[in-house]
Amino acid sequence: MIYFISDTHFHHSNIIKYCNKAYDKLRLWDGSATITMLPGVSSVSYLAARLFESYDNAKLVSLHGWNSLHNIESLADDITHFPKVFAIMSGAGDLVNVAKVLRKRGIAADIFAGSDLSYESEKIEHMKVDEACGYKGNGLITVLFKRI
Repeated sequence: MIYFISDTHFHHSNIIKYCNKAYDKLRLWDGSATITMLPGVSSVSYLAARLFESYDNAKLVSLHGWNSLHNIESLADDITHFPKVFAIMSGAGDLVNVAKVLRKRGIAADIFAGSDLSYESEKIEHMKVDEACGYKGNGLITVLFKRI
């Protein structure tokens, strides 16, 4: 059994591609082998449920491992054009950098940053753009940006 801990269908994980390659190799070794993916609840789905927010009209993005200045500015563009944006981030630095771009552009948003989601140490913090410029959370975070 192989375990993956990730939001399985975001581009950063490449889990689907990895499983397909592993499956091809496994079938060469054992023609009757199978692979089953049993994903947990995604962090975006979890945060949306905790905040009583739908994500049917939201943009979903990941900066996790893709946090270049270009991608940070692209996320700021998304926040400008979509009423809600959910983002998976590598950590506090990603949120701080996005918030600084939003502040520079004069874009107002309610920001909800969730860390350790579904664990006893779960924390969901609500802040405005200026507050997010000083965010000091730990670990991976899932964030909802709601344009004001």
